[in-house]
Amino acid sequence: MTNDINQIQNVVMMTFQILFRLPLLFIGSFILAVQTLPSLWWVIVLMVVLIFGLTAVMSGDDGSSFCQVSNPS
Repeated sequence: MTNDINQIQNVVMMTFQILFRLPLLFIGSFILAVQTLPSLWWVIVLMVVLIFGLTAVMSGDDGSSFCQVSNPS
């Protein structure tokens, strides 16, 4: 096989590993955290919402910055 095909295979395998491992890790850690501290479930939910919100805001800012840099008018 050529180097290009090997690189594509590596990218696909890493993507599958991330796509399958991350949700399982997230769900499992959420369940264990709620079982460990059931009285503080609301703090865990609040932190998850904050993390997703900050990620969305930062991604939006990055997208607009990328458009400005890639299309200098």
